[in-house]
Amino acid sequence: LRKPIHINDVYQKLTKFIDHTVVPKEQTTLTQESYSLKNINSLSNIPNNKLIDIVKKLETDLMISWQEAKSKNGINEIIRFGQEIQKYGSEISLEPLISYGNDLIDFAEHFDISNLQKLLKIFPKIIEQFRELESS
Repeated sequence: LRKPIHINDVYQKLTKFIDHTVVPKEQTTLTQESYSLKNINSLSNIPNNKLIDIVKKLETDLMISWQEAKSKNGINEIIRFGQEIQKYGSEISLEPLISYGNDLIDFAEHFDISNLQKLLKIFPKIIEQFRELESS
């Protein structure tokens, strides 16, 4: 191996000497539909004034936390944001928010950066879905 050594080169050389099997990486496809509010029947039971409160909370406190997590890109900030979303989703009994928070925490704890970036981009779209529900 020539210097500077790249980790992929080391792995490639080691595979010649160590018995191994390649395990395909599980593909996780994240889309806005994963956290869609459209198919949730319980939303029709939420009064309009409650939807207004939800949108307000998402647009103020949680948006500030989201901006901090997104700008700092730190695992701890992202976990904290995920915990806030999860807690708020539990308070209002809304599964898409709970799932979103759980997934953020899970991907952050496993250092899955590509999925974290995708999830962080989805948050404004989740807020937009609530705005649409509020106005309908």
